[in-house]
Amino acid sequence: TYVYAVNRWSVTGARDTERLVFCASHLEDAASFLDPDVAEKLVTTSAMNARDWHGVANVLNQDQVVAAYNGCLDRLEHDYESFKGDIQRENTDRVSLMIKTLEYHRERQLARYGETLAKHRMNRRLNIIPAVEGKMQRVRQSIDERVLSLRQKQQISSSEGRVSAGVIRLA
Repeated sequence: TYVYAVNRWSVTGARDTERLVFCASHLEDAASFLDPDVAEKLVTTSAMNARDWHGVANVLNQDQVVAAYNGCLDRLEHDYESFKGDIQRENTDRVSLMIKTLEYHRERQLARYGETLAKHRMNRRLNIIPAVEGKMQRVRQSIDERVLSLRQKQQISSSEGRVSAGVIRLA
């Protein structure tokens, strides 16, 4: 007999992530947890193929069930904190790389427009210079806005919620 809990983790940053996570422990040994992949397989297979267990409250020791369930919740909470830390590090790296790429792109475009400006000045085509300067300003503004948007995504926001819990008896 197993007690299980399923939670949903959602994280928003440079990339949105949502994950269902599973925890299951044997009722007789609440401190021992199944591997999360095995727990997922147990829960999903049971959901598709099992029958309801009427009268389970009269058969099982409710204190044992609560202890096993609380153990699963503690385990999921611990794993959630670790998951958030991993995602925050990945997110920081991803945003930093994206910002560096944008800044490199801006500098290359501005250098190209700068060369064009110099050619127009040298050839005394002064009437074209304001258009090129306008393009340079739009490049700066566009990339600055994108960088600002990315900086706002540097800190992740996250949430977790309970999805399902129960008892599974294997026959």
